[in-house]
Amino acid sequence: MTNTSVLRGFVIQHRPGGRIVIQRRPAREPGYRVGVAAPTGTSGGGAPRPGPEDLRWRFATSGGPGGQHANRTETRVELTFDVGAARCLDGEQRRRVRERHGDVIVVACDETRSQWRNREIAYERLCERIAAALVVTPRRVATRPRKGAQQRRLQAKRRRGETKSLRRRPDQD
Repeated sequence: MTNTSVLRGFVIQHRPGGRIVIQRRPAREPGYRVGVAAPTGTSGGGAPRPGPEDLRWRFATSGGPGGQHANRTETRVELTFDVGAARCLDGEQRRRVRERHGDVIVVACDETRSQWRNREIAYERLCERIAAALVVTPRRVATRPRKGAQQRRLQAKRRRGETKSLRRRPDQD
């Protein structure tokens, strides 16, 4: 099953196995420009992935190396996800994400000179943060050390004590 959503001239498809395909809808150009984001280990396992209605995108100039291109084009991406208004999360998931990240998650990316690739990176990072927040760590069950382990530990302590006592100066008496 493929889940498709449209966002500001981009088509985001969530395909089975956690694979994401982002396509730029052509305004005046004849062909599609396709970018495929490979699945990651944390976000591919059935974790909810926010749709375009849950996301707010902002763009700015990134600065740094790149000359006029970096100074004039808005390649820096800032992705904002409001946990309280998210439609992709149920009550328990929303509570867990809020505990870990607060009410709003902001992901910024200006790693590449391409706004397109920075969008993909920011979206993947957001999905990874959500998936990581939803991981439930099992409670640790306290166990007693076994008798043999206790004896080995005490013998090692005695040996260390004897070694240290041999390092002392001999008594003058």
